[in-house]
Amino acid sequence: MNNELTVLKELSTVTVTQAEWLEIGRTITSHLPKPEFLQTFNAMAGEVSKVYGFVIDTLTPFIELNSEPAFVENFDSLMVSYQASYLAEASKPRHYCDEAFEHFVEIQQSKEFSTSYPLLKHTFDRLDYIMDKYIANDAWVVMSIETVMKRLSRWLNAIAELKKVDSEDAFWVYQGLMKSIAEYLQLIRQRG
Repeated sequence: MNNELTVLKELSTVTVTQAEWLEIGRTITSHLPKPEFLQTFNAMAGEVSKVYGFVIDTLTPFIELNSEPAFVENFDSLMVSYQASYLAEASKPRHYCDEAFEHFVEIQQSKEFSTSYPLLKHTFDRLDYIMDKYIANDAWVVMSIETVMKRLSRWLNAIAELKKVDSEDAFWVYQGLMKSIAEYLQLIRQRG
């Protein structure tokens, strides 16, 4: 089941981008107290934070099945619900990234973005990089989330098949991935 490794690898990408994003945000908001600029920056940050909220909202129900009785009783309905909605829901992070990019374009046109102050210049370079590589264009963070959702779907199908044969083994395999996912979600929640 290489789906587990792929889910965790892509979820780690999401988690790392959040850490980078938050550090950039801390530096900018603490060194640029200009209300007009911060209004645009905070609007962009709000859209980006919705991306990470989406990950939490999507994956939390799965990690809550943390006992065998809960798994046996609720897994099938949770999986059916996820399978029915994940394709429609998958477009939300891309929408949030598109909205964030619109605000970023405004930021790029501001005089603050052209600063020569070394700390802010470095931070704006980091912001430009993360926006270019992870939020805009190909939206790498969105692709990572989509991969998590697709691979999780495949993995859940395999767990459902195993559950038909042996629910105890299915639970133990299920918990193996869910414990790792829970650690990533905890990091995202703590930072958010």
